[in-house]
Amino acid sequence: MFNNKTLSIPASEDKELELKRENPLEFKLDFDDEKPVKALFFLIAGLGEDNNQSYQDHLAEFLVKEYQVAVIRVSYNNIGLRPQNGATFVMDAKDKEIYLRVGEGLNINFADNFFPPHDLSQQETYQACAILNNAIQERQNRGFYKKGIRIGISISVQPARNEYLNFGVLQAMDILNVLQFIKKNPPFILEKDYKTIMFGSSHGGYLALLAAKFAPWLIDGVLENSAYVKPPMRLFGLGRDVDYIKECEFQAGEFFEHVVLCCVTKTPFSLDTNSKYYFSSDHHHIRDIFNEAHLRTQANYPKPYYISYHSIQDELDLAQNKEQMFELLKELDFKGSLHIIKDESEVDGTFIKSLKHGMGMSLKMLIQKELPTLLALKKRKLSKNTPREILYKGEKLDYLFKEAHGGGNLS
Repeated sequence: MFNNKTLSIPASEDKELELKRENPLEFKLDFDDEKPVKALFFLIAGLGEDNNQSYQDHLAEFLVKEYQVAVIRVSYNNIGLRPQNGATFVMDAKDKEIYLRVGEGLNINFADNFFPPHDLSQQETYQACAILNNAIQERQNRGFYKKGIRIGISISVQPARNEYLNFGVLQAMDILNVLQFIKKNPPFILEKDYKTIMFGSSHGGYLALLAAKFAPWLIDGVLENSAYVKPPMRLFGLGRDVDYIKECEFQAGEFFEHVVLCCVTKTPFSLDTNSKYYFSSDHHHIRDIFNEAHLRTQANYPKPYYISYHSIQDELDLAQNKEQMFELLKELDFKGSLHIIKDESEVDGTFIKSLKHGMGMSLKMLIQKELPTLLALKKRKLSKNTPREILYKGEKLDYLFKEAHGGGNLS
């Protein structure tokens, strides 16, 4: 019989930032309690439409009934980092400073005490934006600005549940620690040769690949669509320190006629070299999937099977990066397949709907097309001597991912 549970465990430790997590780590589990499970299938939500609860519920039930797998959906760190997932727009001291600078550039002067000393709530942020928008409109009516003027201002995104952004690393650790918990506490019968499969699209696909990087001995296969293998710096929440307009994570121009919100997610990381949270090249490299030195290190471990799809016109990460990565994977004796969607003739309106990032791909059809290959893989046999830790060396910072004795948490 189809069954589902919502469970929670202690959140993974943030060893990078040395910050205490406020919330437990929650996850959903869908399975048939009358049949042995062929695979642990991690359905990893991204930041777009695949993060819709109803959509995920239907997809999970389909997977359980059609393929006899258990589906795991992890509410990883900062999963609610977009407004549609519970995040809010706020303004901190740096945002307020940029706002006043923008006003000055427009010859709109605000009083010294225009802003309260505290960070602005979402309501206060909208009010400040409305004031600026109205001031621009009033000056446009008087002929000071050209018609249709639009100005970008800096806005911080406060993730849901008062979380903060530790891009990639903490998120993948959350997924892996849920995997470890389920392996030790399965509420169902696992087949002897069950597989562990990571699946996702866009950011979800990126986390699937990152989890395989951090614990390759735990994962049999990865199926992903449009994952970025060299994530752009702006996704780390640091774009405001470079160029708050060009390097923001996303823009929201639908709220005001003249004001565009240039948004970055709140993160303790900084590009200030004097900060204890300085985001160094080592922090960046560990988040890269296509890092040659790291892939050569990973090649010394049991190798997951990779299946990837990517558009030739992907605007978030070049298809060339993934093509070059798969060339290296082949050289290192990894198995898998890469499907580059190259032209409009492959856009069929059902499986693939565009050549933009994500391709509007039907995830259900992707699963139907590729999951049987992963389920048919020969189960890798790990001996007692198989190392359960992996070290990625950096210039000043090394990353050691280690499974606790007896198959406990990954740290």
